[in-house]
Amino acid sequence: MNDFLLILQMKQGNEKAFDKFVRKYYAEILLYCRNHCLDQTEAEDLTQETFLRFIENIASYQHIGIISVLMVPLMYHVYHKTEIK
Repeated sequence: MNDFLLILQMKQGNEKAFDKFVRKYYAEILLYCRNHCLDQTEAEDLTQETFLRFIENIASYQHIGIISVLMVPLMYHVYHKTEIK
């Protein structure tokens, strides 16, 4: 399934689409997080928080193509906000 249809289904509240989305991008986002965190647990927490933020704001998401183009900056934002606390 392409990302446009996946996002559309997520916007409609389709839980299977959310699961597919996470499975599709989890490893990629975790890798980015792991490169910025001190340990695996912190990277996993950051990855989870990144997905939660994306899903919380899915209604306002405008599909522009490559999801990781949005997810990586979101991860940076979450990471830096966490670092401040």
